[in-house]
Amino acid sequence: MFNKFNSQRVILTLVVFFTSVSFLVYEVTWDRILGLYLGTTVHASTIVISAFMAGLGLGSLYLGKKADKSKDPVRFLVYLLATIGLVNLLVYLLLQLIPTIYKYNAINDVLGDSIEIFVYAFALSVVFSSAFFIGGIMPIVSRIYLSLGNNISSSIGNTFAADTFGSSIGGLLAGFVLLRYPGMKGTVFLVSTVNILLAILTNILIKKNKYSSKKLEESLDDKKIKIKTVGRELPKLSLVVAFVSGLTGLIAQVVWLRIFKIYLTNTSYTFSLIVSVIIFGYFIGSLLFKKITTDESDILKNLLLGLFSAGIVVALGVLVFVNAPQWIIIPLHETLTTPASRILLPPVILSLLTVLPQAVIAGFIFTTAARLYSDNSKNVSISFSRVYFINTIGGFIGPFIAAFLLIPYVGVVRSLLIVAFINVLVSIILIFKMKVNIPNSIFIIQVILMLIVGGFIFAPRIKVMPPSFSMNEREILFYEEAVEATLVVGKDKISGVNYTYFNNNSVIGSSYDAIKAVKLLGHIPFLTDHNPKKVLIVGFGIGVTTSTVLSHKEVESVLCVELAEELKNAAKFYKKLNNNVVEDPRLQIIGNDGRHYLQSSTEKFDLISSDPTHPVLGSGSLYSQEYFQLCYDHLNDNGMVTQYLPMHKLLKKDYAGILKTFKSVFPNTTLWLGHTHTLLVGTKKPMKVDFAKFKENAAKIKDEYLYSNPYSLASFLIYDSNSLAKLVENAIVCHDDRSYLDFFEMDSFLPMNWTYNAVSILKNIKDTDVFYNVDDTELLNRFRVSTKIVLEGLIQSMSGNSKGYVQKLYEAQRVNPENQEISFLIKLEAMKK
Repeated sequence: MFNKFNSQRVILTLVVFFTSVSFLVYEVTWDRILGLYLGTTVHASTIVISAFMAGLGLGSLYLGKKADKSKDPVRFLVYLLATIGLVNLLVYLLLQLIPTIYKYNAINDVLGDSIEIFVYAFALSVVFSSAFFIGGIMPIVSRIYLSLGNNISSSIGNTFAADTFGSSIGGLLAGFVLLRYPGMKGTVFLVSTVNILLAILTNILIKKNKYSSKKLEESLDDKKIKIKTVGRELPKLSLVVAFVSGLTGLIAQVVWLRIFKIYLTNTSYTFSLIVSVIIFGYFIGSLLFKKITTDESDILKNLLLGLFSAGIVVALGVLVFVNAPQWIIIPLHETLTTPASRILLPPVILSLLTVLPQAVIAGFIFTTAARLYSDNSKNVSISFSRVYFINTIGGFIGPFIAAFLLIPYVGVVRSLLIVAFINVLVSIILIFKMKVNIPNSIFIIQVILMLIVGGFIFAPRIKVMPPSFSMNEREILFYEEAVEATLVVGKDKISGVNYTYFNNNSVIGSSYDAIKAVKLLGHIPFLTDHNPKKVLIVGFGIGVTTSTVLSHKEVESVLCVELAEELKNAAKFYKKLNNNVVEDPRLQIIGNDGRHYLQSSTEKFDLISSDPTHPVLGSGSLYSQEYFQLCYDHLNDNGMVTQYLPMHKLLKKDYAGILKTFKSVFPNTTLWLGHTHTLLVGTKKPMKVDFAKFKENAAKIKDEYLYSNPYSLASFLIYDSNSLAKLVENAIVCHDDRSYLDFFEMDSFLPMNWTYNAVSILKNIKDTDVFYNVDDTELLNRFRVSTKIVLEGLIQSMSGNSKGYVQKLYEAQRVNPENQEISFLIKLEAMKK
């Protein structure tokens, strides 16, 4: 029968559920904001995870004590819900101050080089405050649950189940809906409002059901004598297990996420999926606790066997991950046809096989440890909060150990094996010490498994190879596990061509069109007579753009910002392409996020050249209006920005949106064609180029990978500022908030998108007015016509009509016989046959 106690349980369950939804929405939102302001790095993510764990733990401990002393715990809950909403509004506003802190001269003068430490500490403390008040929800709700007729096990299990299920839903909502549509600001205001409304509704509904605080105290007193004493005997042991579980669980979570970057498309959707699966595992673990924990005397055995099982499933997860390309990813790639299934299904399956089992056991361990520690129903809030605090302290330390010690020094596989070994070892020690009643044969098997796991830690390093690399027969020339990425250079055993991978993304294509695009990116500033002396390059790759810029003797210094600085160690395999650029004394390479460097620096440059990875593969924040504005602000008066812009994997509206976004910051924008890619060039002053000087500069270029005919090079300028404005007049500017690049539509991965974008460009190309003093306008017009015809041919080729492409090449050759590049392209196509 549904009585008032049942209705109050429902109310409490919904309160915990919706509060937990907001909890993970906040966490994902803060992770995105700090990714924009501190960089999309493992260290920035570590701050969010660790700050949240510390906030939850200390909030649980402090507010749990307050809740136990409260004479009206329901009113305490109401105030806490309202506070969560208001505090997180304030947190959002405070995080917006980070760019201002970097720019504020007074702070820079006082802190100097220590400003980075100050900003990280500021971010850590602000995010901590977000989680602190959320941490008080579970202890107080557990206490109220107990008063409504639940025993301690049910109270803890119900609270944790509602919390984790809500959090898993929150992760999916944040990643797939909220951050894309209402955006960061809208999401925070929406969820904060929900928190405040929850407070109001809780107060109304509880009063309507005539909840009595006095009856709560009487109910708790009645239950005090009914609890078995097992919890009183082993409180320290339960805290040890809670700490070890929190420590190893969060180490594993950071390492799992790092491995997923090696294997999968690096998107915001992937992150949200994996985190939601992890927390859903905690939810299943709490249900498992309620199902298994019927006999109070088995709690200790269940707890220690759970810890042992956690180690074994992590070790088995390593086995799955190492073989994932052959067992799962490549077969799925060959089977699945839609972009959504290719992007979302592999992380789901891998998560279910590796991350989920460990998360289930972690959820079971936590609830079991909390029950073991809770010896007095009247103090259930403080008992729960102490276990939660110790568990989250382990969770606070774990990400730092993973990011700063294990991943860089022992690699991802050994990191997980160490996690597995610690869990198994601690469980065996405690089983032996506490004389837990298990069969000797089981204990011997546990010891043997521990020795096997420990032995693999000292075995030769197991390389975790990107699936894109594993799809072909390639010899491994270079392998390094950096903090931010796994870097691999391989040589194709058939063609002899080298390939470099940054996680699962190819750093540079070996095809003619890829080399041509990055070469143009480096040469354009000098062809147009800007002659930069001080240069910033965002993204080193294998050094082709950097070497192209440094091939011009007038350059005095180049600062290259690369997320994985270790890529410079792979550059030696491309000395012919990059002229051994890492040995150039004018070059300095630093490891940093390019956007974060610009936000934290006051330096100004003559040229900023940006060649990031594709915007929908994790670099959307390097194509937003805010990023382009940072570039503008760091240019000298006569400065220039060159920006790589792909045409593939971008919807027509998104491609046009990037063009408009760039032009909204640089009114003087030109668009250049790099075969199958495009390049944006922005200047503070209108670009007018003396063609006589352009020819002179082209004659200076000695580059075997680029046809340097000045008329050919000039024909690649396909849009000036005025014609570009007409092309993108209906497009939408991309902002950091509500970014349609980070939160893209799945159809972006359809292969015909390149064709749609190329056709749109082709039909609107008009002669530009950038060049003046042209000595042979007829010859330049022939080159322009042939460039259009080649683009028509490429559209044929990308549509699967290679014969039509060759026919267009011959047509272009007839129109423009002086164009040597066309002859090369005809020969290149013949070689493919």
